[in-house]
Amino acid sequence: MRRALSLAFDKQALCDATLGNGSVPLTNFAPGVMCGDIDFQAASIEANGGVYSPEKGDVEKAKEYFATALEELGMTADQITIGIDCSDSSVNIQQASFLQEAWQSAFGIKVEVNSMISKQVAANRAEGNYDLSMGGWGP
Repeated sequence: MRRALSLAFDKQALCDATLGNGSVPLTNFAPGVMCGDIDFQAASIEANGGVYSPEKGDVEKAKEYFATALEELGMTADQITIGIDCSDSSVNIQQASFLQEAWQSAFGIKVEVNSMISKQVAANRAEGNYDLSMGGWGP
């Protein structure tokens, strides 16, 4: 399911639509160069045999992974509801809304954006009381 969600949207379009500052998307588990000259993303790609999720996404492949996940869960798409907790910053709300639209369009699932103050997002994370959570610092 996580792989399906990751593949189902264009990461550069997310950066452009919500940040508009020249940010580049993360396509692997590690960012590129943050300080010094070590490119952690390139090292991760080399060590793991490729990019985890391509910049432009791959909706058709995402649908295949999603179908497999539904089969393993014994569920149908109309039974899936995913909540995205996000802080009440405009950028986090825009990003969560972008993902909501992408996932509803690709999979026909219900996605709820749960905007709240940052302290509540952090508390929910600490308690394990969330589906997906976004907010905070990123390189």
